[in-house]
Order: sequence, then C-alpha cells, then structure tokens
Amino acid sequence: MKISVAAIAAMMMAATTALASGFVRVTVPDPDGPPLEAGVWYPSDAPGASQQLGLYRQTVAADGAVAGRNLPLIVMSHGAGGSFEGHFDTALALADAGFVVAGLTHTGDNYRDLSGFTRVENRPRHMKALVDFMLASWPHHDVLDPARIGLFGFSAGGFTGLVLIGGVPDLGRLPPYCANHPEEWTCRKVKEAGGASRVEPGAFVHDPRITAAVIAAPAIGYSFTTEALSSIKAPIQLWRGDSDEILPHPRYAQHVYDGLPLGAVAFLAHKMIGLLVPMLTPAAHLLPPGHWFGVAAIDLAALGLLALGLVGLGVFSRSKPGRRVAGTLEQLVLSKIPGYLIVKSIVADFSSTEQDEGLRPALVSFDDNQVLGFVVEQDLATDRVAVFLPGAPSAGAGSVVVMPAARVQMLDAPLGSARRAMKQRGLGLLQLAAGGTPAPVKRPGRD
Repeated sequence: MKISVAAIAAMMMAATTALASGFVRVTVPDPDGPPLEAGVWYPSDAPGASQQLGLYRQTVAADGAVAGRNLPLIVMSHGAGGSFEGHFDTALALADAGFVVAGLTHTGDNYRDLSGFTRVENRPRHMKALVDFMLASWPHHDVLDPARIGLFGFSAGGFTGLVLIGGVPDLGRLPPYCANHPEEWTCRKVKEAGGASRVEPGAFVHDPRITAAVIAAPAIGYSFTTEALSSIKAPIQLWRGDSDEILPHPRYAQHVYDGLPLGAVAFLAHKMIGLLVPMLTPAAHLLPPGHWFGVAAIDLAALGLLALGLVGLGVFSRSKPGRRVAGTLEQLVLSKIPGYLIVKSIVADFSSTEQDEGLRPALVSFDDNQVLGFVVEQDLATDRVAVFLPGAPSAGAGSVVVMPAARVQMLDAPLGSARRAMKQRGLGLLQLAAGGTPAPVKRPGRD
C-alpha cells in the first residue's frame, strides 16, 4: 500500500524522452572512511548489451556517452546488507526516462560486510559524499542540473533519506522499543551485533541539496518524534509494504507518516484553497489588482474565507449542538484520517490544563535507565500496566507498551508538571522523580 505525503512526480521533472541506459562504476571518496564503491546509470544513445555486472545481469551501454543536458540526479541508498546494485531495475527505469541515477554500497552495512550494521550515523555521510562527487568529480558532472536532486531510499536507506532531508533520529528510543519487541528482526540483529551504538544527534548530517525523496519502508521509523521530523521541508512520497514482516506496520512508515501532521494540514489547506478560488472568480473584479506579499489577491481572499470558515466552525463546536456534531464527525470520519489524532494531541498539548485526562505520569524502568511515561491503566489481577511513552519534547507521537507494574514508578506530580518537564527536554524531571512514590492504580470504572 502506498502512503502519499506529497507528490514527487512534479518535483523535478520534465525528464527527457526514453533512451537506452549507460552505466559506469565509480569510486567515491569518503573523508571519514574508506572509499565507497558506486554505480551510475544515465541516458545514453549508445547501443546496450546484456552483460553480468556484479550480482546481476543488466542490459546497458557500459561506459557509453551521456545523452542530454541539465539532467536531474537521483541518489539511491540501499537497505541493510545490500549493495548499490540492489535496485538496478529501478535505476534502469529512471535512466531510460532521462534521469542520472547514482547508488553506492554503504561501508560496513552490505552483503559482504555487516561490521557497521549499527553505525547508522555513517549512512547519511556516505550519501552526502556521493552527491559531492556527482556534482564536482564525476567526469560528466556538467550535464547535471544541481537544482534537481532527488533521493530514493529503501529500508535502512529510507531512514538514511529521512535524515538527509532534515530528520533527526533519537536512537535512545531503540533500547526501550526492543525491550518490548525483542522478536523483531531489527532488534534481534542489534542484539547479535552487541547492542545499538550510542549516537549523538549532532553526528547525523543533512543535505539541503536534496529537494525531494521517495522513502520506502523506512527502518527505525519509531526513532523519529514529531519534532524530529519538523525540519523536513522537501516533498516526500512514503511507501510501506502490505505484509512487511521485517518492519511491521504501524511502527515504521506509519509512525513517520503520523509524525508529519503539519505537512498533511498544509496539503489539505492547499486543496481547500484550490476549491475556493473558482468560487471566488466571479467576484475577482472586486478585489485589488496584482499580488500582495507575492500572493495573488484571489488566493489571499480564498485563504481569508477559509480562516473565517474555520473560526465559525470553532465557535459552533463550543455550543452543545456543535459538540454533538463534532463528536459524531470525529468518530465516523476524522479519526480515520491518517495523522488526525496526532494533530489533535499536539493541539491539546498546547492548550492543556492541569485537569486529569486519565493519564498519570510515571518513570518506566528499562535496564539501567528510566523513561518518562504516562500510565493509561493497570490490571490488578495480572499486575500489568499499560503505559504511553511519548516522544520528547513533543507528545505528538510515541508508543504504548504493556509491562509488569514493578517496573513502573508513579510520580506524585500533576500531569501538567510532567508535560512541562518533557517539553523542556527533562528540565525539572529530577525534582519530580525525587518526589515520586509508588502508588496503586485501579482499572477505570472501579472503586
């Protein structure tokens, strides 16, 4: 199933007419590691021939002349244990359509060598080095359009792509996640490798030259909080598998999708304005001519009308009939829209009061660490607790775990105080923890 966050087709392109594919192997310097092997597919007028190239047989014009000018560039990042050749069929299709496609083999995370499997911070650096090479050192770099660079990333390559376009993962979320999902492929592999590497957020590099991305089944998707994805401005097309046993739904691609609520809201607003503009066209002669702040007057009028409509709906929603309608609408329609509940939780977080909302702050123990969470309920019969573990500093996304009550220390603190500590990246949490005392929790509805 495809989850489209934004259209990527219009991103770059008007590529050239279909041509044969040229191919060449290259070596990319890595300033902080050994040279990277890579392959480049590109449009070519030279005749192609079927030949064995590495692991696969391809029909290409090896070292053929490049056809075209101002060509868009796509860089490709493979999944764990793969190689630059792993998506050669996609690369061929793109090259036939007029793209230059460059893929590399990630050092330490490929089919020959998995010694760096957990060193995911190296992957974005590798890709940045590939873009540097293609724009400056590839012998045909002059045929490239540096303003049209896109990315395709699969699995660990999808994670890599999210980082490159601005995402900042929190790998500290990996140990508690794997403690609750030890059966998952990634968690088993990390355990076999001796545990996850400790990586500071500053170790991840970004590349603003990449202006659009296709992210397929991103690995470690749960490592991105809503705030961690907030810096992403490039349009994304996000994919997941219907029956992915390696990266099971909904903790990977869906988690990323839900972490981009503002993108979904902006997209919806754009569509609504597009519907309002034709309605206002008959009255366009009443509007001031020209543009205001670079925006056409009729578009500003549509935006104003949309804002007034939303204000009116807000006022109506506060009335008794409005609350009934809103509740029914949310239950039947809105709750089924991806990202809606996340947007709602963020808005509620900004406007929250000290009143009890059925959540109780607590410290949850994982190995030698404690994580701030919110207890949802406890089953006294089995002595197990359901806990929501939010992202920090935003509670817009997180995970829900069930664990023994002995690993949960209730905090004798108001809900709002715990939220403030989370928003301030832990400031004040030690004070709250010092006053935390174990407290029994009953199932909702019991005396």
